[in-house]
Amino acid sequence: MIDEAVLILKDLSIVIKEIEELRKKGMQADLDEVDSVKSRAASLSSKFYSLIPFSEGKNDITRPIAD
Repeated sequence: MIDEAVLILKDLSIVIKEIEELRKKGMQADLDEVDSVKSRAASLSSKFYSLIPFSEGKNDITRPIAD
């Protein structure tokens, strides 16, 4: 499980570099490419956190969204 998480982080670092390059292009960046890269970042992040979940607050009661 840890090995898989490390591989995901390596892939995520590549995606982050791609995002940085797209930001340099600014308004000239291809929107389909931007969406694709953001989607891959979200997917990799989700995979990582499903392997290595946060333990903070796991014993807390879930508070309502609006008070």
